[in-house]
Amino acid sequence: MKKIYIISFLFINLLIYSQKVTITAIGDIMAHDNLQEYALANEAGYFVLFEKTKSIFLKDDLTIGNLETPVCDTIPIKGFPQFNAKTSLVTAIKNAGVDVVSLANNHSYDQRDIGVTSTIEAVKKEGLIYSGTGFTPEIARKPVIFSKNGVIFGFFSATFSINGINIIEEEDKPYVNLVPMENEKRLENFCKIIAETKKTVDFMIVAYHCGTEYTNTPIEIQEKALKKIAESGADLVLAHHPHVLEKIEYFKTLDKRNVLIAYSLGNFISAQARYLPKLKNNNQIYDSVLSKTAEGIILQLDVVKWDNNLNIVNPRIIPIFNISFRTEQNKKMYQGFQTTLIEDILKDDFTDSRFESNIPDIKKLVTYRFEKIKKLIDLPVVYENK
Repeated sequence: MKKIYIISFLFINLLIYSQKVTITAIGDIMAHDNLQEYALANEAGYFVLFEKTKSIFLKDDLTIGNLETPVCDTIPIKGFPQFNAKTSLVTAIKNAGVDVVSLANNHSYDQRDIGVTSTIEAVKKEGLIYSGTGFTPEIARKPVIFSKNGVIFGFFSATFSINGINIIEEEDKPYVNLVPMENEKRLENFCKIIAETKKTVDFMIVAYHCGTEYTNTPIEIQEKALKKIAESGADLVLAHHPHVLEKIEYFKTLDKRNVLIAYSLGNFISAQARYLPKLKNNNQIYDSVLSKTAEGIILQLDVVKWDNNLNIVNPRIIPIFNISFRTEQNKKMYQGFQTTLIEDILKDDFTDSRFESNIPDIKKLVTYRFEKIKKLIDLPVVYENK
């Protein structure tokens, strides 16, 4: 009984004296052309893409995502290989509860200087916190510092590639924070900035776009780079680029910090998951890239400040699946996409008129992929709507 009293006393004091920040991290926000055409034909616009997840982001303290497209209203919408979306995508991201975006990825420079500039202006207009690009190289290489619930955060972003596009580094030109994994000098400089920033903040978040597409296992150079970033002072490392899920693990640094590294959170919104026409009676679909790019996770964790020490507490995941369907808007057919919580899909009463006839096949596929996710990501699964 005495032990219970001691634990209760400590827990009560933790609640009274600590600062806690609940952080949510999501994967890639893509803008394929058919996905955009569907969203923009909808009355809600891009916001329709966040319909099933917005409640999660609106009730946490901080939501972080990877915006993997430039946004510019003077350029038509474009899909792969050189993306562009309307600036209203950023408005939808903001209204859906996303607070922080990484702008450094291999598609950051798809629309060259005008795309970088327009994206920054749209993000700043909506009041989002961002890192990874800048109106000048100096700004692009500068971390952002902000405060939440009494905790001072640093956020810093870079990408290993801009798909081979030549970007000229000039003092007064827009720039993407380009840090190739194999470029030891640039990676070292990136880590030095992280180390210096860590001295002035409580908690350092680093987003690094790197890896190999469509593989569930990190490659050696990717793993070394992310661990080097952790050693340099990052407390949470969020990686993107594979478009499929990879492991999440604690990494013990030489200075005894437990850094959480997410090697890839997979896609959050994309049109890579065009599996539905091939779904029926096709067992190969279960382990295909089409199915793997449809799944992702929402990572959540609590950062708790107690007696001037910070800890990551209770990391957990909310698995998601991007369902594709055919739909009619204004007498025209579109291919629609809906990021949906896996827990909702697997409910007995799950229904949706947009893909009603395919629900048994969808459930079968998602049940199979859910088991794969649980084996790959060794963190507790949160059931949001139970």
